[in-house]
Amino acid sequence: MSRNPSDHRWLIAHRKAGLKVTIGYVEAPDEQTAIEQAIEKFKIDPRLAGKLIAERTKTQSRKP
Repeated sequence: MSRNPSDHRWLIAHRKAGLKVTIGYVEAPDEQTAIEQAIEKFKIDPRLAGKLIAERTKTQSRKP
């Protein structure tokens, strides 16, 4: 998958009992797309989308 220059790196986490559990990272242009990509990439049940958090990381994405 080639990286689009407008994509950002997003940390994907799951809210569970007041805690934030890190799932992994995706590259996407916005928060909603990051959550959608995480659902596919990490095989998350789409019904849990409302409990997912996408936080844009401060560092630049890695170059291929």
